[in-house]
Amino acid sequence: MFATLLANIRATVLFCALILVAGLSALQVLPRTEDPEMSARFAEIITFFPGADAERVESLVSEPLERAVRTLPYVKEIDSSSSSGISVVVIELEHWLGVDELDNAWSDVQEEVQLIAPTLPSGVLEPVLEKDRFPALTLVFGITLQGVKESEQEDNLALLSRYALDLESELLKVPGTEYVETYGDPGEEIQVVLDMPRVISSGLTVAEISERISAADTTLSAGSLSGSGLRMSIEISGRFEDLERLRRIPLRASDNGVLLLGDLASISRVPITPPTTFALINGARGVAVGARMNPDKRSDLWRKETIRRVEAYAKT
Repeated sequence: MFATLLANIRATVLFCALILVAGLSALQVLPRTEDPEMSARFAEIITFFPGADAERVESLVSEPLERAVRTLPYVKEIDSSSSSGISVVVIELEHWLGVDELDNAWSDVQEEVQLIAPTLPSGVLEPVLEKDRFPALTLVFGITLQGVKESEQEDNLALLSRYALDLESELLKVPGTEYVETYGDPGEEIQVVLDMPRVISSGLTVAEISERISAADTTLSAGSLSGSGLRMSIEISGRFEDLERLRRIPLRASDNGVLLLGDLASISRVPITPPTTFALINGARGVAVGARMNPDKRSDLWRKETIRRVEAYAKT
């Protein structure tokens, strides 16, 4: 065979070139991955109940679903949240379940959900079981503030959160990005600090002021509209996101005018305390943004493009 190849130099060169081109072509399209997908041990049962307030959703949807799923021996923990028109039940399976047993476990959960669905009140939509993958991340970027004292870190977390949202948007623009998640973002809340001498002189109590604020919260249902075969919840547009709107909440009318919340309190937007998530980056408080590529992409090419975009964003 070698003698034949040596005798025909042109055929030998063509054969070697063909092997080289085929190898280079395969190298360009061959997927490369570093992190396997993790088995799903968490899931959400999402159920819509149009027109129902949070209390009805809790008692008529969330609690029956919890009781039905809790009968399964391999359900480790159940947590639910109910709001106007929607119920979300989060399920965690026991960690001793093997990978090959997870599909059967989720099938049993789905079966329990299907059995309880016909017993839910009229108007409740079909519950949907959604399993989360919780995939391993290909790249994780940490965001911290340089030159900031540790005592001032808390005051700058809101700024870090905004940077993290911008970085998340940049990562989603990279071709081949499958999943982006932010960790350590404390979120924000509105803080109302009462000036107690003014409160006492106004004749109001803290409980009364709290009731006024709750009554002005437009995230609560303002009523319902009923018709032939139709029932829907009515909510006023606008939420407690505008600080000026909070300051204008009326507390009491008098001969001198209307006493507003802003007259008795300082209102500001601050990081949530205590934080729901926490991230330490090189020993400093920060926010981490992780991304995972699609399994059919090459990790080296995706990584190169991702880092290029992140460096370009950092320069801005």
